[in-house]
Amino acid sequence: MKTEIHYKDKCGACNDRKALIDMLHWYGRFKQFKLLVKGIKSGWSFKQLAFYAGFSGVEGYPVHAMWRRYSNEV
Repeated sequence: MKTEIHYKDKCGACNDRKALIDMLHWYGRFKQFKLLVKGIKSGWSFKQLAFYAGFSGVEGYPVHAMWRRYSNEV
């Protein structure tokens, strides 16, 4: 996922939301996004999420934002 960096606000939650919306637009279907969320909730580590998201072309900030949003770890 090669996009311009447009996460400039100081609001972390706003940036995370933008990054997740970018992921949804990249995938084009909610089904693929939902599979990653199910994986996170079933106990994947961050490395597993990054590995599977990387196969579909999404890396970096959007993966971190997804992990913060859907993982149970604090």
